Amino acid sequence: MRGFVRVTAAVPRVRVAGWEHNLEAALRLFRRADAAKSQVVVFPELSLTSYTARDLFLDRVLLDGALAALEVLVGESHALSPMFLVGLPLHTERGVFNVAAVLQRGQLLGLVPKCYLPNYREFEEKRFFRSGLDLPEGETLTLFGRDVPFGKDLLFVADGNTQLRVGVEICEDLWVQNPPHVSLVSAGATLICNLSASNYLVGKADLRKLLACAASDRGKCGSIYVAAGSAESSTGMSFDGHAFVCENGHVIA
Repeated sequence: MRGFVRVTAAVPRVRVAGWEHNLEAALRLFRRADAAKSQVVVFPELSLTSYTARDLFLDRVLLDGALAALEVLVGESHALSPMFLVGLPLHTERGVFNVAAVLQRGQLLGLVPKCYLPNYREFEEKRFFRSGLDLPEGETLTLFGRDVPFGKDLLFVADGNTQLRVGVEICEDLWVQNPPHVSLVSAGATLICNLSASNYLVGKADLRKLLACAASDRGKCGSIYVAAGSAESSTGMSFDGHAFVCENGHVIA
């Protein structure tokens, strides 16, 4: 890609299962990114509900609240410039998926599901979510009165910059043997965004940087990684809000 783009990694201070509070926190940072003339702003995984809501991901009150929050964000984005990526649990007829919603200028551009669900050590995501690998190609969902693309193989072109083509993956998708970004970069992605939760462990920050930098170097692209913040630390896990931007194998911010 020629030229430069300004991007934002945004880590809100969430409340566990507090979708109304989390919506307001997201809007504040969305507006700050717009004021800073950012073209892309990326939030952590499940940031509209919190990552540590656990069994509440099976509660329709929380799921409906997250969807209502997303609808508000879509409406508010009419007056804001950046492409906005935010995480939420999404109830469908196929089950509940951990998704990244991508929106810009009043349009919900698409929904990208998490493919690889960690189910080892402190993680039990298969208890709550379906894998995006279960979805057929070309899947759509009807949301807010229109059909929305729903799948792991989507690319998004930023408003006003056709060279900025955004691919999306969620947390564990970066850590596996065949991460989605490989196919996304091969299809033309120039920026990979990873919405993550990723709890804190000694040495884990270095490993995150190693993985994201390697991906950006192999793909000759940019990479944004955004992990959940300390307000998620309501269980036995701690979260450090680790966020950074890579380009061609180097952390630049």
